[in-house]
Amino acid sequence: MNLFPFLALAAQSTPRAGNLFFPEEGSTVARQIDDVFYFILWVSIISFVLCIGAGVWFMWKYREREGHQMIPTPSHSTRLEITWTIVPTILVAIMFWVGFDSFLHLREAPSDSYEIEVIARQWSWEFRYPNGAVDEHLHVPVGKPVKLIMTSTDVLHSLFIPAFRVKQDVVPGRYTTLWFEALRTNADEDTDVDIQEDRDLAFDLFCTEYCGQDHSFMNRKVFVYPQDQYDAIMREKANWLGKAGDLTPAEKGERLYQSACISCHLPTGETKIGPGFLEVSTAIASGTTTLEFENAPNLIPDENYLRESILVPGAKVRKGFPNQMNSFQGQLDDKRIAYLITYIKSLADPQIGAEYETLEELTPAPAGE
Repeated sequence: MNLFPFLALAAQSTPRAGNLFFPEEGSTVARQIDDVFYFILWVSIISFVLCIGAGVWFMWKYREREGHQMIPTPSHSTRLEITWTIVPTILVAIMFWVGFDSFLHLREAPSDSYEIEVIARQWSWEFRYPNGAVDEHLHVPVGKPVKLIMTSTDVLHSLFIPAFRVKQDVVPGRYTTLWFEALRTNADEDTDVDIQEDRDLAFDLFCTEYCGQDHSFMNRKVFVYPQDQYDAIMREKANWLGKAGDLTPAEKGERLYQSACISCHLPTGETKIGPGFLEVSTAIASGTTTLEFENAPNLIPDENYLRESILVPGAKVRKGFPNQMNSFQGQLDDKRIAYLITYIKSLADPQIGAEYETLEELTPAPAGE
């Protein structure tokens, strides 16, 4: 409910353009949030100008001057005191009402909302969709209420989408929620544009709660599509591990890497948050290593080391790297761990992806895969 349209720009059915304070409106709740902000802003500006202006005027008018004698002034004015008590009280009450009204609106998601699960961890986001698709970026349809059901695996995070004007803490050990309805697609009316390829068109998504050393790596994108295009993309993403058998185990492992590991590890020998995967892949391929470990001085990495590092990251810690990786125990089954191992090994020997098919036999394939 827009209670004070005269304090913002005129109410329109199209998104309002970005300005000094906000990006262009991207959701149906954005205007309500903006109007509350502008109302408080203009009340503050007008109050500031009146108070400072009156103070400066009184200092000038009653300054000490030659030939002017000081005269007694009233020490009390009931009318003035009532005025400066009642007027601010009314303004503060209005601020409370419009803010609380917006808050309640943001807390009550429509009953027909499209629900997406969100997992936050140091330092990545994981979005899980109703059809089984998983992605590190948020994909939503335009013109449909979307409800995010969020939790954290480690510390406190906070999901913020500036263009949608929504923000909510993501807390370990409990679920928090927020909802929005996207007002426009990333590419406006041009649905021929590949939104996923041109990420400059996408909305920004941030973590706005400092959550550790690499908090700034938790910046992702929000992609908004027309409903029919969204349905097609979700069908494609539901096939992210090649359920039709069109991907090798190494290729499936690469997709898992892009979803779970890419925030901290590079597929090269370069260091990101954690060590690059190429060194350990080369060590496994050669059967020798120059890698040094804090608590395993004579370790030569193999498949068991990789598996243990995924499930119990602190068991064998590389020298020069802090023990800060999260465990994927309960998040990745044996089959997916096998895919990741295949992918890491294939970095040093591309043939390994084709030769290591026996990893598929570790566990039965989940239903439908």
